Amino acid sequence: MTDEGLSASAGGAHDEAGGQYRRALAALFVAHALNGLEFQGLPLGGQAGTVESVALETDTAVDDIVVVLRGGRLFVQAKRTLRWGRPLEEAARQWLSAVRHADFDSEADFVAAAGGTLFSAVAALGRALDRLRSSATSLTGAERDAIGKLRALLVSLGATDEEIAVITRRAVVLRRAVEEDSEEHAELGRLLLDQHVVKKGEGGRAWRELVAIAGRAARLRVGYTTAGWLTELRKCGVPLTADAEASRAAALERRRGVLERYRQKLVRRGETVDLTRVGARLPPIPLADIDAGIDVRDPADVEGPEVCRRVLTASPGTAVVMLTSYCEDNIILKSLNAGAKGYLIKDVELAEVKRPIRAVYRGHSVLDPKVAPRVIADATNGKPGASLSERDVAIIRYVAGGLTNKEIGALVHLSAHTIKDRLEKIAAAFEVRSRAEIVAEAFRAGLI
Repeated sequence: MTDEGLSASAGGAHDEAGGQYRRALAALFVAHALNGLEFQGLPLGGQAGTVESVALETDTAVDDIVVVLRGGRLFVQAKRTLRWGRPLEEAARQWLSAVRHADFDSEADFVAAAGGTLFSAVAALGRALDRLRSSATSLTGAERDAIGKLRALLVSLGATDEEIAVITRRAVVLRRAVEEDSEEHAELGRLLLDQHVVKKGEGGRAWRELVAIAGRAARLRVGYTTAGWLTELRKCGVPLTADAEASRAAALERRRGVLERYRQKLVRRGETVDLTRVGARLPPIPLADIDAGIDVRDPADVEGPEVCRRVLTASPGTAVVMLTSYCEDNIILKSLNAGAKGYLIKDVELAEVKRPIRAVYRGHSVLDPKVAPRVIADATNGKPGASLSERDVAIIRYVAGGLTNKEIGALVHLSAHTIKDRLEKIAAAFEVRSRAEIVAEAFRAGLI
């Protein structure tokens, strides 16, 4: 096993009914990973929901699919159809085994049940779990019944009150229609691959190859990181845009490698960091103290964007995060244009500062939620989707999460007919026709 692979136990996986669905669902997670995108429908915001590795048929408690996300892990029990009875009982039994495992992090990890078709009572359970996580004060009758049935089921399986509470907080129900190439989420997977991971027009072939690769991974009980899946796809002879250095996945891997080599060089060759080259009147800082908060002001009181530019001129490999009290649009945009990879407002808690710094270290860009909408609005000015309202974007997010028009309408207090009309207008704004294409274009525009 190379360092791109995630080892698991030896042995074969039975290709029982539903195997094709699991393989296709794994391929959908991989398509998101290869684009460096968060997986919609999970209770994780921003980069925390970005997929980093995918494994199948492992020896974990929930063994169908294990997804490592930037903010934790997702243990998925996958079924063609999810209904009350044996399918959900199997999922609940594995959820309980997962949360009992010493390795399960109840603050970062999640358990999930995913299906191509959800019976109404199971869909109600998914909505109820989402609403309880968001501290909703009321549930519909169907949602209350579903939560009651889940708790009764867990009690019958021997769960304690504490274990039931953990599952209620950390369980997710997903509808992802991926088994047939013509289904909406399979089409989304194809669109995520086409032009972004493989050459234009090769998305369908790449999707089928990914599903086949997932099948082989299931039989071997292994998984791969983003780079590993990319390597396996390359072996199939699919023409990758990554080979022309155009893939976001490839760019992320290259950037991550450069940063890691730079960090190791610092550790091997240096004991301090010297900022005097960029105008800071500070003594050399010990590497052991480099995580401390340092407020550097230019002697001539130059604005932050200019300081950022000078830092990058002196040290192009540095990733700059701006921590400032300024939230004016022009300062933000100047900083980003100067090369800053992150922009945070100073009223954030220390714990909230560490997360974006780690994200930037991994090669990503981070914007404070207080300024992100304005930056996105400026960035999308004149582009497809720029005229969409906040409610339109919310509707797109629900579509990405697999909800029907009726379910979306209930959440945003509109009729299913009105949701249909809005989606038609959104499709026209993006110059596309299908729901999957709407979601793909919204991803590309940075709206979700």
